Amino acid sequence: MANPTHENQNQQTALALHNNGITVIPTKPDTSKSPALPWKHYQNHPNTADEIRAWFNPNHPHGYGLAIVTGKNSGNLEMAEIEGKATHHIPEIAQLAQDTGLGDLWAKINNGWVEQSPTGGIHWIYRVDPAIKLPGNTKLARKHNPNGTPRWEVLTETRSEGGYFIAAPTTGDHHTTGRPWVLLNGGPHQTPTLTAAEREQFHTLLSTIGDEEPEQTP
Repeated sequence: MANPTHENQNQQTALALHNNGITVIPTKPDTSKSPALPWKHYQNHPNTADEIRAWFNPNHPHGYGLAIVTGKNSGNLEMAEIEGKATHHIPEIAQLAQDTGLGDLWAKINNGWVEQSPTGGIHWIYRVDPAIKLPGNTKLARKHNPNGTPRWEVLTETRSEGGYFIAAPTTGDHHTTGRPWVLLNGGPHQTPTLTAAEREQFHTLLSTIGDEEPEQTP
């Protein structure tokens, strides 16, 4: 049975997102993080306030999680993530931004819309100049494990055109850790917009913590 308080929070947040031109979808009431309905339609068509009220109705028998659809249908919205296992690199990324003249860009992004995942990862959410065609989800930095499985671990990546991500205030019932998604700063009303150059610079900063592709041995 859904928790009415949780559903009210999700409904209020989802409606606020909708009012800011952002498309949302519900996720299954389990830890799979999978959409609770066929969602391809919502990659190209915004949802309605009535759909949101139905999905996150306090009397609904299932407690859905809240996910945000990225890309052009949400106003060229993109999310960049650093995994929880890599957040110890954030101070060095911040220092690199200062050393390379990108301190203002780093501040712009961190003073905008920022959330935390259940594993301690950080989600930076921003829009990109609408003249820019966003690519699909992109891995920005990976760590090579020569004797491990998987051989590559993702450290930073994006959710972009054709993607979605779980957002606050989705509860710990939707993650294997039992911890919730948390809003750290801002929200949809405080979404920064990046130029094409700023986006590339930000992604370059996030890519610096990864390993280079190993050279192939003949």
